[in-house]
Amino acid sequence: MIDVVCDAGARYVKLALARPGETVRVLSAHAQDAVDLSLFAQRALSALNPGRLEAVRFYRLEEDLAERPSLLARVRAVSPLRRWAPMQQLESKAVWLKCLSLLDQEALLLDAGALRCRVFERLQGGTKLRVVENERCTAGGGRFVELMTQTLGVGLEDLDLTVSAATKPALLSSPCPVFAESEVVSLLNAGSQREDVLAGVVNDVVDKLLALLGRAQLGQRPVYLVGGLGRWQCIRSRLEQQGIRLLEELLDPLFVPCVAGLMQVQQRRQWARIEV
Repeated sequence: MIDVVCDAGARYVKLALARPGETVRVLSAHAQDAVDLSLFAQRALSALNPGRLEAVRFYRLEEDLAERPSLLARVRAVSPLRRWAPMQQLESKAVWLKCLSLLDQEALLLDAGALRCRVFERLQGGTKLRVVENERCTAGGGRFVELMTQTLGVGLEDLDLTVSAATKPALLSSPCPVFAESEVVSLLNAGSQREDVLAGVVNDVVDKLLALLGRAQLGQRPVYLVGGLGRWQCIRSRLEQQGIRLLEELLDPLFVPCVAGLMQVQQRRQWARIEV
């Protein structure tokens, strides 16, 4: 039996899959490259060399594919998946509670993705979940950073290196990505260095994350950062400079939700070994 859990985000579609007790494999693709989810899943499964008659259970996180009906329709329509067990839905509350339960201490979980940024907290002995969420907008999320790097002609893979070279981070005044793009161009034309402008973008994003943590009443508790923004050291460093105590990364922040979902369905009690 192979279990497959899908987390279809705004920028990346992520999969975590494994047989019970074995090493977990993860795979990601840009959303536009994973429109046919069945083919994407088949590519991931090939690494496990499944037997011809071996059963496959396919799960999706409750909150992802429901927002992308065209992707879900393709999954249902393509024959390879129809031969598997019907796709099952994982309740998001259970997945995030699983994530928090594995941290071994009372901490908040900050999920910072492309569009959605949320803070999760366990209540009432770990059975209740409180969520504080921003508005679904690119401002303050990974997509905002991506748009600004494109405007500045910097690749996302060079974000950390570029920001580390900043000496005088710029101040951005516009919360709207459309106006922020014009502001970034104006700053460059006025003589600001590219690295300083990009550092200003990072600071603006971190300020919004700090405001979200403030609404969640962080107090003295540590924070576990997941999602695409958690991959960038400049984001993590800026949060720590502002007094946020970040927990050590247990695995790639991008894959935390789908791996936690896999552990939930397989009832694993510790973070599993991961292989990309």
